[in-house]
Amino acid sequence: MSPEMQKKIDGLTYEEALRLNRFEPIGSPYFQGEAGEAFALRFDFLNRITPHEVRVAASKRIGW
Repeated sequence: MSPEMQKKIDGLTYEEALRLNRFEPIGSPYFQGEAGEAFALRFDFLNRITPHEVRVAASKRIGW
């Protein structure tokens, strides 16, 4: 994984990560190899530290 991709993943907010998780196409570099592992760890971390109300509000803003 490139340092640029790592920096992008490390800088994601909860809402940005959620948007990627919902709308990035299959095969996206965010979900492949080392980047995929880093994204999964970041998303899990953000899920744990983001209050429930904030997660719900972000989900409603993003939609499907």
